[in-house]
Amino acid sequence: MPAAAQQAQGQLLKMLSSSALPAELQDVLAAIGADPAVLIPAPITAQNLKQFSPAILGRALTPRPRQLQALSTTLPDQLLPTGTYSRDTQGQLTPVSQTPTDGMIITDAQRGSTLTAQWHVGGAPSVLITRFTGADLSGQPYLTRMELPTKAAMSVQKGSATIGALTFGMTPGACLEQTGPDALTLNLWAGNQTNPALKGSLNYAWDSTGLTLQGNATLQTGQGTASTSLNLAAPGTTQHRCDTGLSFTPTSLSFDASASVPGNSVVTSLKLSSLSNLTFSQSALQAQHPFAQIGGTLSASLTHNGHLSMRAAGSLADGSDLDLLPGDQVQVKYVKEGKLVTTTLQELMVALSGH
Repeated sequence: MPAAAQQAQGQLLKMLSSSALPAELQDVLAAIGADPAVLIPAPITAQNLKQFSPAILGRALTPRPRQLQALSTTLPDQLLPTGTYSRDTQGQLTPVSQTPTDGMIITDAQRGSTLTAQWHVGGAPSVLITRFTGADLSGQPYLTRMELPTKAAMSVQKGSATIGALTFGMTPGACLEQTGPDALTLNLWAGNQTNPALKGSLNYAWDSTGLTLQGNATLQTGQGTASTSLNLAAPGTTQHRCDTGLSFTPTSLSFDASASVPGNSVVTSLKLSSLSNLTFSQSALQAQHPFAQIGGTLSASLTHNGHLSMRAAGSLADGSDLDLLPGDQVQVKYVKEGKLVTTTLQELMVALSGH
């Protein structure tokens, strides 16, 4: 699998070369001042379960604030940019007009494109969140408030044609600075409107019934098509979401994801059902044996290019070894260097941790 991942990364880099990118997509990236490298997803690495919290996901969707300290320096608010600007051949922006006051326009004479951003679609308000921006030599933090839209839209025009569009919606909720928004949606496309070179969507929600996350993206260039998708559902109970006593008790978890580039495709699935005695909170995860009484079942699989590469199934409860650690009843089978390996989840986790 590591060799396949490296091969897939190389193929993705070929797809993002300037000779492979459609002209419309290059114009859209130039309009927003982005490099094609922004389309390369960060590698996913295994995370220690003890460090997991749904709050991590929520905070990842907004600029993350730091805990306020008694002594701090407050900087001016970072407001959403407004007015009209022109972009020169070096990518520098020059103010042209103070209008519009509720959005931004950037013209690029060299490419003949115009970017238009609307920050208050339908009169929707914006919100201010406090964020940490650095510290002076004495360690005193610099704090500033950043303005975020709750309903926004962006488009890129070239001549009379629209070559890119984005819509964004956010329900801030009462705990935006602590654990992220209650809900967030994002939809975008770029390139030819009838057959976009790039399109994607993201839908996230955390409410009284649990947490859900759905996303997908597709990229088409002269080197082929790449796509990715994910679907996460974690029904459960949340308490004290706005303070340090945050806890999340899931009753089940379902995670499905896929990714493909020319020559490589991966599909993975993880199901945890009938969960019991499992709570994610600072106090629960700092206990000596946080998963000693966990109950439920696990089922997981990984497929590469249509071939099953890994399968796991079994009870999460601590088994006959009575070491207060789960996983010894979950059987794992995977292929390594062309050979079938059979082990337990507990043994595999110990091997991966290097202990």
